[in-house]
Amino acid sequence: MSRMATAEYIGAKRRAYLVASREKRHQILQEVCETVGYEKKYANKLLLGHRKFKERKGRGKTYGEEVAKALQAIWEEVGCPCTTYFKANCAEWIREYTETVATVSPAITDALLRMSASTMDRMLKGVDRRKLGSQRHNRRSGYNWQLLRAIECKSGEEITACKVKPGDIQTDTVALCGGDMAGNFWWILTVTDRKTQWTEIEPTWNHGMHTTLDALKAATGRIPFPILSLHHDNGKEFVNLLVAEYFGVRKRIPLSRSRFRKKNDNAHVEQKNGSVVRE
Repeated sequence: MSRMATAEYIGAKRRAYLVASREKRHQILQEVCETVGYEKKYANKLLLGHRKFKERKGRGKTYGEEVAKALQAIWEEVGCPCTTYFKANCAEWIREYTETVATVSPAITDALLRMSASTMDRMLKGVDRRKLGSQRHNRRSGYNWQLLRAIECKSGEEITACKVKPGDIQTDTVALCGGDMAGNFWWILTVTDRKTQWTEIEPTWNHGMHTTLDALKAATGRIPFPILSLHHDNGKEFVNLLVAEYFGVRKRIPLSRSRFRKKNDNAHVEQKNGSVVRE
């Protein structure tokens, strides 16, 4: 609602407010607050005529359309990061954009370097993140639900680690993607025994079921005691026919999976992902 429209609306409601009953006034006041967004005390003063509505012109726009278009183009080219990170690396990214994509004029460059992160947020509001790695997808689409239901869903920490025998294995993968999930890159498979904390890691190109199974064979083959159980999360690299057939059928190792969005169900291997793989 524009300021002129707000002034006309307040004037119309004031005339009705002054002649209304007590209950009707309450309804009018509630309606004005919901429509305009003012607090009740301020809206009541406006409706009673104790305060006049003033149009605040503001300072207007600081940056024009050319600056906004350049900001959006560079932001999309570097992968649609958050504006705080974009602001910190703005000068370097403008230089790379000028060298590889298109020339940015000195005036627009100065404007972008002066612009704050919050202003960038406002100028990019409503713009879709076009880079593939930052789009949200339905992660459960394409699941083999019949196989998913066949694998026991539970916490891998139901029994404390000190009470189990060696061979109670948890496994997970870590993406070496550099913050961009698009394209092909290396993953690290982590295998951890809860009792002894014995940990093995194995690199794998992407995390398809074939490469993940090969990495699992290599990592579990280096563990110096028999594997009694294998617990993993709900990733498709583990919930597939190859892994289920090799470990669950041929090796007869009980398989289990974590509950959705419950990382503590796989707590021991998640800790090793941080202390062994990422560090």
